[in-house]
Amino acid sequence: LRLLDVCDEVVTFAIPDPGTHAHLLVRASGYDEKHVCLTLHSAAELIEAELPNLVDVFGLTPAEASIAESLYRGHTPHEIAEEYENSVHTIRAHIRRCYEKLGVSCREEFWHKLNAYRLT
Repeated sequence: LRLLDVCDEVVTFAIPDPGTHAHLLVRASGYDEKHVCLTLHSAAELIEAELPNLVDVFGLTPAEASIAESLYRGHTPHEIAEEYENSVHTIRAHIRRCYEKLGVSCREEFWHKLNAYRLT
């Protein structure tokens, strides 16, 4: 990822933090052609939001809802695959179906959409 390529968008990604078993969340947004604004914070410091029943609200299957919640909480597809003892390809296929059902096309849109529905 070249940081200067984010001039017209906001990019968010998670870096595993082995000290807390959580993630460091990095958000990059272009200020202009030569400057990028970066923010960094620990996901462990965040209050975990409660989401509504994603099966009822968005029509996800129970497996898709569980994967969507893990993704929303900052887990990577590889970590989710390990957690569910499944291949990363299968997890990515579930994520694509979740995106379709939520009407989003990227992780940033996905997070914003679910964040709007959080209960706490």
